[in-house]
Amino acid sequence: MSRIPQHFLDEIGTEDLVAIIGARIALKPAGGEFTGLCPFHNEKTPSFTVSPSKGFYHCFGCPAHGNAINFVMEYEGVDFLDAVSIVARELGREVPREPRKTSSTAAAPQQHASLYGHCKGAGMFFAHELGGDGSALSYLARRGVGQAIASEYELGYAPDSWSALKLAATLAKPGASTERDLQTLGLLSKSERQPGRLYDRFRNRIMFPIMDERGRVVGFGGRALGDASPKYLNSPESPIFHKGQILYGLWQAVRRQRRLPRIVVVEGFFDVLAMAEFEAAPAVGTMGTSFTDSQAKLLFKYTNQVYFCFDADRAGRAAAFSAARTVLPHLGGERQVGFVFLPAGEDPDSLLRGAGVEAFHDQLAAAQPLSEFLFAELSQGVQLSSFEGKAQLAERAFPLIDSIPPGAFQELMRRHLVGLTGLDGRPSTH
Repeated sequence: MSRIPQHFLDEIGTEDLVAIIGARIALKPAGGEFTGLCPFHNEKTPSFTVSPSKGFYHCFGCPAHGNAINFVMEYEGVDFLDAVSIVARELGREVPREPRKTSSTAAAPQQHASLYGHCKGAGMFFAHELGGDGSALSYLARRGVGQAIASEYELGYAPDSWSALKLAATLAKPGASTERDLQTLGLLSKSERQPGRLYDRFRNRIMFPIMDERGRVVGFGGRALGDASPKYLNSPESPIFHKGQILYGLWQAVRRQRRLPRIVVVEGFFDVLAMAEFEAAPAVGTMGTSFTDSQAKLLFKYTNQVYFCFDADRAGRAAAFSAARTVLPHLGGERQVGFVFLPAGEDPDSLLRGAGVEAFHDQLAAAQPLSEFLFAELSQGVQLSSFEGKAQLAERAFPLIDSIPPGAFQELMRRHLVGLTGLDGRPSTH
């Protein structure tokens, strides 16, 4: 097995961006950069920029961004290796190959394929079990989850058994590798009382398969039907499941509509299901974790408008502030972010079922823009009537504003800070 050296990919990706992209779309010089109409969305005013000095193209009207290889992949609809070959040929370069350093690296794709297969099989097992368990079906009915939504999100049920999944999986694929893979995925756990014994980790739980961007099952969330603790149990990190890189429900939302006018970020599995049941808005769930940079990149591939929906308590506002900081480096152009803080004791699931979809839409309409929310949070405990208070706000705000990509939004944020503090720019540290 061989691979393409990374230094070669870096070189051809940035070597002559203007030649590669200009052969496919019309570009006009603009200072040290080039502009044109973006080929990835409909526009009348150019918002697509190619920067030879920085080595990337960027569109301020959609998520398009990358180097020459990324452009060819997206524009011509080819895979990575084909795009590398095309770019290299147009630059008059031959694609070099070098041997892989270790056999374990070569074995990784095969291991991953096995893990994906076991996750898919477990999902099918749980879905089958749901159809035959009255208590699980009754619970979903009480929660207002209809059959269509349960089917779309491939909900399932983990039986109240120590070995139901283990037995089913090993019967389907006998061998030590099956149990080893299920343990790697967190579907089986080691017994502390009986060394060497493995048992089903998920028992008597409603199961929520978690899909990646390609629709592959990579993990599960389980909601206890009884008094088991914790109430919600998620798959641990594995070679194919990294919670900070996945958003629950994104696969289903994108299947409904590839380019989404907006996406609402919620916290729980049932919140996502309720949003789909009521067709309130496309929704994704963070599964109880902090919002990450990888998740921001995922969202802005499919929409320019994101709403974060949190509780209005201190923890909810802290989570919102963390999310605001995370998305700042991804803003600019037509991208907008708002924050919805629901009334005390409400979440999207309860609000939709109690007050209806219009009440939720009213909450969205009253969402606090990111700029307003951010300055309100940064100003907490600050006395802007004093020099000390203005300095404190400036020290808090300038690093965040600096993280925003250059453009109109960053400039407006900077001007607003200047208006509040009287400073013309970031203070010198020398």
